Amino acid sequence: MASIKTIKLDNNNIIIFKFYNNVFTVDINLIDSYVHMTKNHDEFNDVINELKINFNINNHKIKLVRYWYNNNYKKIFPVNTYVTRYGRIIN
Repeated sequence: MASIKTIKLDNNNIIIFKFYNNVFTVDINLIDSYVHMTKNHDEFNDVINELKINFNINNHKIKLVRYWYNNNYKKIFPVNTYVTRYGRIIN
């Protein structure tokens, strides 16, 4: 199942992150244009740093996106065994 995180830059401009398996997509919806990027999970830090510089995203929003990404990454590539909130054991 895909996980989605949205950043609202202002009233009309948004950035949507989608994480599915080991691929994430970035959809940038601006007033006059639309950009869709599909990247492998290991390119996340490069993409987020580029977006931070290009769109002047504040550190709090970047922190929230990184937290969202780390939670999804942990589900796909677990380091330790853990139990989800629904009781499923992930090895």
